[in-house]
Amino acid sequence: MPDCCIDNKWVVYAGLGGSGNKLWRVPLSGGSPEPVVEMFARFPIISPDSSLVAFNYFGAPDPPRRGVAVVSSHGGLVMKRFDINNSDPSEPHVGFRPMGWTRDSRALLCLRDSQGVSNIWEQPRDGRPAAQVTHFEAGRIFSFAFSGDGKRLAVAKGSITSDVILIRNVK
Repeated sequence: MPDCCIDNKWVVYAGLGGSGNKLWRVPLSGGSPEPVVEMFARFPIISPDSSLVAFNYFGAPDPPRRGVAVVSSHGGLVMKRFDINNSDPSEPHVGFRPMGWTRDSRALLCLRDSQGVSNIWEQPRDGRPAAQVTHFEAGRIFSFAFSGDGKRLAVAKGSITSDVILIRNVK
């Protein structure tokens, strides 16, 4: 999923395959893409001040390292790595959960699941301990977003259910 900076001048996206496992940025007015950082990165999000990009990363396969990294949007300098497992608990090897930024770009907003219940946690960029933002007692958060003024939070929440049906002797 690509993300566009606040002034609509450039977009950042994760490139895989022929272009390599990198984060790229490209001007919306046209031009050549330029690498932001060279690492296996997925689902970048740009900070509200457009100075930083957070993304899910994968490190060396032995031992496997994964987490969330924050880099400078212009130089690709890794500012911080967090041991945040941002994988979808129902698809730990495939899916990723949504992340966000606080309005002041000082912290990341991430989902944590405990016993099937999701809550939003705020992880300060300076490495201080994360603080719980929501206190839901049931349900799973699929997506969230703050209003433009930062005063309201919209949350898409529910449950995942599935059934298995065996059909035999179909004519």
